[in-house]
Amino acid sequence: MIKNILNNSPVIGWKLLKALLPNKTMSLTSRPLPLWRNVVPMNWLDMKITNEEYWEQEEQYAKLFVINAKELSQILDVIQNIGNLPKPAFDLFVKNLVSLSGKDKLSGNARESIWNALLDEAHRNEQQVKTDMQYSLSEGAVNEINNLIEKFAPNDVLKKYKRLFDTNDFELYEDIKNWKESEKKLEAQRIDAIKNIIRIFDVKAIIDLSEEVKSPYQVGFASGKIDNIDNEVLPQYIDQIPSHEEFIKGYIVSRFYRTRPVDMDENMKWPKNMDFSDWEDNQIAVFLINLPFRQSVWNILENQSQITQDIYWQKIVNFRDIADQGYLDYPFIKLLAAKRPLAAVECFQCVLHHYASKKVLAEKTKDINVELVRQILLDLIESKELNDKEKFDSQMLQYNIKNTIGFLQQKLPLTDVGLWTIEWNFMPLLNSHSDKLPKAVIYSIENNPEVFHQMIVTVFKSKNSLETDKMPVVSKQVINNIYSLTIINNYKILPGKNENGKFVAQKFNSWIKKVKELCEHSGHWDVAQSIIGEYLINAPKDRTGLFIHKSVARVLELYDNQKIRTGYNIGILNNLGVQTMDSTGETNHNRFITWNNRLNEVEKAGFINFAGTLRELAEDFEMDAQRDIIESRKFDNGIFE
Repeated sequence: MIKNILNNSPVIGWKLLKALLPNKTMSLTSRPLPLWRNVVPMNWLDMKITNEEYWEQEEQYAKLFVINAKELSQILDVIQNIGNLPKPAFDLFVKNLVSLSGKDKLSGNARESIWNALLDEAHRNEQQVKTDMQYSLSEGAVNEINNLIEKFAPNDVLKKYKRLFDTNDFELYEDIKNWKESEKKLEAQRIDAIKNIIRIFDVKAIIDLSEEVKSPYQVGFASGKIDNIDNEVLPQYIDQIPSHEEFIKGYIVSRFYRTRPVDMDENMKWPKNMDFSDWEDNQIAVFLINLPFRQSVWNILENQSQITQDIYWQKIVNFRDIADQGYLDYPFIKLLAAKRPLAAVECFQCVLHHYASKKVLAEKTKDINVELVRQILLDLIESKELNDKEKFDSQMLQYNIKNTIGFLQQKLPLTDVGLWTIEWNFMPLLNSHSDKLPKAVIYSIENNPEVFHQMIVTVFKSKNSLETDKMPVVSKQVINNIYSLTIINNYKILPGKNENGKFVAQKFNSWIKKVKELCEHSGHWDVAQSIIGEYLINAPKDRTGLFIHKSVARVLELYDNQKIRTGYNIGILNNLGVQTMDSTGETNHNRFITWNNRLNEVEKAGFINFAGTLRELAEDFEMDAQRDIIESRKFDNGIFE
């Protein structure tokens, strides 16, 4: 059957054979017998399969797997599963590989791929032995693999060393338990490889190597440890070729940090003594970009042409080193001049993160130029960078912006116009699910009746308008902002709160009076009442013990404010969030008790109209409790409506 599948569908047959290989971690699970087809013999329980029969089948399938490995991808497949091959199949595969190693028709790339795959398996087995795993290969199998590695080893020196820069570091560690020591050994191996390449060939050979490997950065990093090759590398290989860019980056970083422990004054002697007279502007800029982001490097930059300086500030992306020298205005001014406010935000967050990690945030932020930080975000609002959706959707970027806004909220008064503008434009990031809220925007609504009225007028039609009258044209973001602050009510807004968040009755009463005057004049009082009612669910307790401040209760009590009372009930219901059915009805019954007690409180306090509205709310909760019980019983009895 397997042979027929291989003939008719080779790809499926190959996958099937691979799945049939014995696996050290395979297990069996029971399955129910088919009900409608008699495909299983009735006496299946009496049919016994011995271990010998099972092992024989394993060997046959494994041999078939080895025999059909004709393509390079299939040979590599077998190598990756070499630990699962029974001995007869393993011996057959070794024999086939020995035969294949002597054929001239096998291309150099194919030989290299097989060699690398064998090295991977040998290394994996070594790790299994060192980590005391019981599934390692036998000593004889290991010797056979090592012999094959020698047979397939490339004659080209560059190809031999290529593996050191073409594989993940972790896969090259000698001992994963002691990774720090393994990392040092791997670095030493790479440096020795670069030295040998230069000794046998020349510096150009390491550039050729960097063009072929997956990690040209590591080639450059190892090369940076070699003495007296600066003139053969710099500046000629600072160009637009991607592999060269990574090589140069690794080379400069390694060359700069050659001293251990790091001594910045000593390290800076290298770039300070560099002769840039024959360098192009772009080459100088790239060289300086790959050095630490700090004042001593900027001093060198200041002595270069304006073109070099412009390229530097347009391309620099690594700001981590700025934290070591504290806050400076200079880089932020330069980044803003280069029209890169997003980069300035990231740079600023590096400073804040460093201060926070050193637990000196409160002390050090006193030196920060708050006006300049505010300007960074104001420039960002006007920048084309915000139009890059892919970039703006980055969670890290959004976090950086929110964190910068949070910093400004701590340093600026809530009446600051710039802060309000920033919050308004980044409202989608400052939602109720975020750790940062639009405090200045909320404060402006709570203390400025004109702001609230303007929001209502912008998105709601006046009852005095004609059907032909058109609403003002505003952006989608403005509409969404206003909806989140009014209809959806994502924020705990309460008119009359001061900057410290304390409720002031006099301010509240003045706010209500002015809003009513403005909205009645424009024909928006009906819709405003509903929104105000939802705001009032955030009212604090009264000092007499009443659950709601009496100044708020008086507004809710007024006979003409029926829509405010209705809005209050709607706000209470919306504030509950997503609801699920409670089969006992206890959840809604407890709510009934709470609001029934509260309506009795306000009724005794003389707020009769308000108590009547709360009675409707309490009765709704009690009805919901009864409904939950009835619906649950229907569900239990299999009745679905």
